Amino acid sequence: MKRALLGLLVVAVVHSGIAAPASAQDKTRPATAPDFTGVFRLLDFPLAEESPWPATCQFFGHYPDGYYLHQQSQGSAACASAITGTKPGLPQTVHWSMLRDGFVLVDRRDYKIKEVWKVDRVNRPSNVAGINLNEGDVLMQLLDNEGKRVLWIRLLRRVGDAG
Repeated sequence: MKRALLGLLVVAVVHSGIAAPASAQDKTRPATAPDFTGVFRLLDFPLAEESPWPATCQFFGHYPDGYYLHQQSQGSAACASAITGTKPGLPQTVHWSMLRDGFVLVDRRDYKIKEVWKVDRVNRPSNVAGINLNEGDVLMQLLDNEGKRVLWIRLLRRVGDAG
């Protein structure tokens, strides 16, 4: 399943500068900071590998000043976001910054981990590996330390603005 998504999304090598085919460019494009800013819900993406983030209900808040908030819950209760469009007054332990269009650095100061994610915005509704993607959804691909291999994929659906 992961290989099917990677094939359809045409993952470009980070430092290669090679342009994706025109058919892929009209489906997605490198995300900008405004594309990445907002409140998002993690879409269920069944992969063969075990998820490092296994909660069935996850939301992410990406605020314009780099504040990054993640909410996850499990159980039979309805999946609802507690993340609001207004930045909460909680201490900031995780920060995001746009390295350049299409690449986000997530700095997890709580665990002393820095993650580089390749981030693309969906330009038009698509179906990838049985998952319906809407315009404005975000595809995140966690890259290895050399920026050459995808370690994990997140599909995020915009559910609100963050300001």
